[in-house]
Amino acid sequence: MRRAAMVGLVLVLGCPAPPPFVARECEPRVDLPAGVVVPVGSVSNVTVRFLNPTAKPVTVTGLELSNTEAFSFQSEPVAFTVEPGFCEVPGSVGVVLRFAPRTPGVQQVRLTGTLAGAPLNVELSATGLGPLLAEVGPVNFGATGLAPSVSRTLALRNVGTVGQQRRGRGGFDSGGERCDHA
Repeated sequence: MRRAAMVGLVLVLGCPAPPPFVARECEPRVDLPAGVVVPVGSVSNVTVRFLNPTAKPVTVTGLELSNTEAFSFQSEPVAFTVEPGFCEVPGSVGVVLRFAPRTPGVQQVRLTGTLAGAPLNVELSATGLGPLLAEVGPVNFGATGLAPSVSRTLALRNVGTVGQQRRGRGGFDSGGERCDHA
C-alpha cells in the first residue's frame, strides 16, 4: 500500500492584512442648532438636544444660562434622564430655549450643568435681525442722461421692530427736521 503524502505551503502575495477593529467613540453629547435668526422683538423656540449613545442611562442636572436677557428656558428643566441608545441611534431629550432678541446682532449664551456626572459647558449663538425696511411702492427714475440729475420720492415703511431714522441730502429726517448733510 502506498501512501501519498502531500505537504504544501501556499503563499498569498499582495493581500494586506485586514485593519484592526477600531471602536468608535460614542460618548454622551449635546447637539446645538445652527443658523438661528430672529427679528428683534420676536420670539423663537430653539431646541438643544442631549444625546446618549451609550448602553446606560445618563443624567443631566443643574442646567443654567449665562445670558438671560435674550435666552430663557421655556420651562425650567429639573434633573432628567436620557435613555440609552446606540452610536447610530442615540437616546435623546430636547430642552427648549426661548430666544427673544432685544437688539440686532449675534447673541451668545453659555449653557452649564452636568452631563453623566461631568461638567457641561457649551455655547450657543443666535442672531437678532432688524430693523427691516420695505419700499411702499414701485420706484422708477425713468431714463436719465449723464448731465442732469433726477430725483424722485422713495417711500419706505419700517416693517421691523426697531426704530429707524432716514437722512439724506436736501430732505427731511424722520422727525420732520430739515437735513442737508449725508
